[in-house]
Amino acid sequence: MTFNDHCLSECVMAYMYTVQEKCRLNSEIEDVKRRLVHAEKEVLSAKDECIQLHEANQALHKEVSVAYLLTYFTELLKLCVNNHIEIIETDNISEWC
Repeated sequence: MTFNDHCLSECVMAYMYTVQEKCRLNSEIEDVKRRLVHAEKEVLSAKDECIQLHEANQALHKEVSVAYLLTYFTELLKLCVNNHIEIIETDNISEWC
């Protein structure tokens, strides 16, 4: 084998290696792109779930506030009714005003 043949052989082998490496890298790039798309979908799904949970949490807080107010006003109303009953029972009508 001559020196030129040897150089040509080395160039062909280097070219083949470069082509194989390029194919391998392209395959890895495509795999990374697929995984990235999948991860983006998961992030969007998690974001939607987070928004839904936040809205549910706000609704529950409103319900708790309403329930607290209802309890407070019910107790206040009972207290007022009991006070009026005591006034009526003692016939002290002047305390009504």
